[in-house]
Amino acid sequence: MKIKILSTGDEIVSGGVVDTNASWLAASLLGLGLTVDCFVAVGDDFGTLRRTIADLAAETDILIVTGGLGPTNDDITAEAAAGAVNTKTILNPEALGLVTDYFNRKGWPMNPSNKKQAVLPRDCRVIENEVGTAPGFYLRISGCHGFFMPGVPKEMKAMTLNWVLPWIQRYAAKNLGRTLTDITPRTITVFGLPESEVGARLKDLATQFPGVRPGFRADFPLIQVKLYPDSEKRGGGENILDQAEQFVVTTLGRWVISREGLTMEQEVGRLLVQKKATIALAESCTGGLMASMLTDVPGSSEYFIFSGVTYSNEAKIRVLGVRQSTLESHGAVSEETAGEMAQGVRRLTQATYGISTSGVAGPGGGSPEKPVGMVCIGIAGPGFCTTKRYGFAFNDRTMNKQIFAVTALGALRKRMLMQGGSV
Repeated sequence: MKIKILSTGDEIVSGGVVDTNASWLAASLLGLGLTVDCFVAVGDDFGTLRRTIADLAAETDILIVTGGLGPTNDDITAEAAAGAVNTKTILNPEALGLVTDYFNRKGWPMNPSNKKQAVLPRDCRVIENEVGTAPGFYLRISGCHGFFMPGVPKEMKAMTLNWVLPWIQRYAAKNLGRTLTDITPRTITVFGLPESEVGARLKDLATQFPGVRPGFRADFPLIQVKLYPDSEKRGGGENILDQAEQFVVTTLGRWVISREGLTMEQEVGRLLVQKKATIALAESCTGGLMASMLTDVPGSSEYFIFSGVTYSNEAKIRVLGVRQSTLESHGAVSEETAGEMAQGVRRLTQATYGISTSGVAGPGGGSPEKPVGMVCIGIAGPGFCTTKRYGFAFNDRTMNKQIFAVTALGALRKRMLMQGGSV
């Protein structure tokens, strides 16, 4: 089943608005095992939009169009769709009733311009808009099934869930002999391997599990392995996804940090909650990035206590209690200093775990002994303090800060998993 998505509006093609509708639609369709062939965006030009609708419809089974169904002069999708099938638009009584009823329910006066939202192609089927004013519509365009919806995300999503996806499921069952079950794709998060290596290790995945369509997404420094059901092949159900997921986890081993698609900070937060533990940070080279990551997770107040960006040596001494002699003998970027930083912030806050970072983010400031990309990480906890030095080959300050922060959280994750149970 070929599916294409068309997004309309000058605001999209000009870059003023990011088109999130298309990505949401594609993800929703993937849950049924359906892949979108392409996304297309067109501005508010009648001739271009009419031709694009006709051209896309000629080469696909299903065309989903969003945007251009509002009450203003630049909302031209209904007229363009009518032009694509050589018909006229009419004031659709059903659509007008839905628009009028919406305003009546809200107790709002209806502007005459809103009647334009009920002017639809002749012979179309109206799709009710339960959360807005503009009805959508279904239109047969030669052999293509066209679905036209407003560009407002909440309105488009409601129509998709209540009308479009159920229609596609019924169509597949009746005409294609396939049952499209809503199956949640699997997402496995990987850290510590480059995307190329992940791909190489999983090169036989699609062959071994023909009912699964794998995908890879890099979100530096993490990699996400996506497993989607493939409706075009038999056996693309929950069981085969479970088997494929286990294959990925077994093959990638210790590099897998989450089988639920969690980020490193989300996974660390989950473990802290599980252990009823708390965390405090002493950041230098990461400049508060770890704190930002952790507190971006909803519910982080349950375990996050404190973060101090102790950038200068004076701050390390006065706030964390790092010894002057340690800094003089080993320098700020050293395992010795990182260990005292972690112990100091834990002592200061009485947190379960104290984490520290001290490194050279670059692009300048490095030396042969302590090059750009070097970071020392300290973790202090009940009865222990461990440190480790890491080296990365990036000469980009932002990338180094990101990988330093994720590496530090990853080191804590490993430590918590080693301990097991509650702290």
